[in-house]
Amino acid sequence: MNDSFAPAAGVNENFYSDTRGLVSDPVPFTKAVIDGLAHGGGLYVPAHVPTLSIDEICSLAEMPYSKRAATVYRAFGVDLPTERIEALMESAYGDQFDDERICPITSLDKNTHVLELWHGPTSAFKDMALQCLPRFFSASAEALRERGELDHDFLILVATSGDTGKAALEGFKNAEHVRIGVLFPDGGVSDIQRKQMVTTTGDNVQVWGVRGNFDDCQTGVKNVFGDEAYAAQLLSEHNVTLSSANSINWGRLMPQIVYYISSYAELVAKGKVEAGKPIDVCVPTGNFGNILAAWYAKRMGTPIEMLFCASNENRVLTDFINTGTYDISERDFALTPSPSMDILVSSNLERQLFELSGRNAEAVRGWMSDLREKKCFRVDADLPFHHQGGLRCQRLSHRPAHRGRLQGRRAAARRKPRAHCKHGPLGEVRRQRVSRASRHGARRAASRRNCCAFGLPAQRADRRRDRAAQRARQPGNPRRGARALRRGYR
Repeated sequence: MNDSFAPAAGVNENFYSDTRGLVSDPVPFTKAVIDGLAHGGGLYVPAHVPTLSIDEICSLAEMPYSKRAATVYRAFGVDLPTERIEALMESAYGDQFDDERICPITSLDKNTHVLELWHGPTSAFKDMALQCLPRFFSASAEALRERGELDHDFLILVATSGDTGKAALEGFKNAEHVRIGVLFPDGGVSDIQRKQMVTTTGDNVQVWGVRGNFDDCQTGVKNVFGDEAYAAQLLSEHNVTLSSANSINWGRLMPQIVYYISSYAELVAKGKVEAGKPIDVCVPTGNFGNILAAWYAKRMGTPIEMLFCASNENRVLTDFINTGTYDISERDFALTPSPSMDILVSSNLERQLFELSGRNAEAVRGWMSDLREKKCFRVDADLPFHHQGGLRCQRLSHRPAHRGRLQGRRAAARRKPRAHCKHGPLGEVRRQRVSRASRHGARRAASRRNCCAFGLPAQRADRRRDRAAQRARQPGNPRRGARALRRGYR
């Protein structure tokens, strides 16, 4: 491996502090992954974000994907041996993916490209991280046991809007010293997602349907993590501590950084982009983890100019990025055909606020306190979302997006059979909408720069389709049921 990818001079291993400044002593990667959530409710962030040159980034295209991932992890100073990191990556990105390229890129035209993240075992983009995290979680626990810093088992608690749940269950099932429990909103995921979760095999898995929405599930998980008395009881009576597989765990976020860096190297290698020229990235966004990974890739030196954050009727991120006020006090939660985007409390935004505020933990602590107590907070007007962050955000209703999705499927069918999901074309429609609407130079995105859109498959049915199928099975007029079923598929 090229020595230029080693940690920066003077950095043998990276350490992690938290976004709220409540962790007195920074911890290494292995401890951050095991803990999941930092003490006091903050999120772990690396003390040092490595920088890669454009030559180093482009040279990744010469490696298989597992080597690319190992290279990025080594640059972050992960406190595991290099050989161990490479072995874990080879296991994470192996035969369980149906394409040896792991996340290939498809070009729709010369300026628009789709990053295909659906080739993992559950057909969800979360496989890219959740085939990796469980392996590094186990390796981290093993390393801590060898150091005498660990002698207990773990309960992984996961809140899901659908795809995270199955991917996490698949990654952690039958893992030693680990049990996993997944909470999903009952009626808030598609039928196929529910079936994927409740039929998972393994003697260490548990799934619960919650009467509520995803925010209720996520808040419940955070409250459990914040209950110190319960944590002490769990440890003393069962020798078990809690951890997380959601993107609040830094170990979930790092694999996502990898595929943004890798995709740029691929575009250059294919001659789609000139080395050093910037691209834009469009990501349909709910919990803010995926687009935050793109921001970290940019911070590391990947030539990314604009980050288009696409949201649906649950437009809290659009309003916040455009106004500086995050307000859910009187905001209704909307159920849409894109359940992974149906989120009002975007946990990873905390990391972005920490970075863009100059790592001001005191400010972040105050904002998160206001959000918890008042359901609202406002950031300083000079927080550099648009300049340093390069973020643009726009909301679009799922109804016109549904029409765009249908048109996209028809056009794709004429060219080449290809599955599209409610997320991918939705993001592309929003990319175009943001490009037209922005007054800060984003118009150039569609005409002058390449755009890599985040892509997902049609691996799960819309809830509308599920409900239509249920109506079709109900007793009554068979013609009426057939019409309902057809409407569900249109």
